[in-house]
Amino acid sequence: LIEHVKKLFYADLFRMMDEQKNMTATEVNARLGEKVQAITPVVNRLYDEFFEVTLTRTLQLLVANGVIPPYPEEIQGKDYTVEYTTKLDSMMKAIEVESAMRSLQQSVGIYEMLMNFPQIGSVINVDRLVKNIYEANNVSNDVLYSEQETAKIQGEAQEAAAAQAQQQQMMDKMGNVDPNKKAEEGSMVD
Repeated sequence: LIEHVKKLFYADLFRMMDEQKNMTATEVNARLGEKVQAITPVVNRLYDEFFEVTLTRTLQLLVANGVIPPYPEEIQGKDYTVEYTTKLDSMMKAIEVESAMRSLQQSVGIYEMLMNFPQIGSVINVDRLVKNIYEANNVSNDVLYSEQETAKIQGEAQEAAAAQAQQQQMMDKMGNVDPNKKAEEGSMVD
């Protein structure tokens, strides 16, 4: 029963090193990463549903009772977020960055394959596949553009490429003109 209660409170996640004593540093990091990934949803939920509410209410009570001075005018009425700086938070951020990097490497591989085999683009929606890769690797939506933002960025890139191609055509035409050549007889410049 005691072990069951400990498991319900995720105590087993914090006792990772007790399981084995003879682990390499790589193995320790891998296991630690797994444990942090397992506990991240629980911690995030605690932050959102308990800590944030408790801290906000505590600050309101401290100000209302004169224990601390009122908020400065610059931040009164504005939303704020609490940024946690514990070791666990640092590890969670590091894991997020690793997931984003892994997703980026996989995405680059897909785009390289698409450049080498363009016919793949007629079978697979590459943008949606890349989005799925980021979701599968648990990359935060905060770092991803929405579909509307993506469409806008791609449209602007296409417009810029078209303008550059038009400018290059003009330069190619101008390349045939010799600025040092004298005006021919009967020309308008003559």
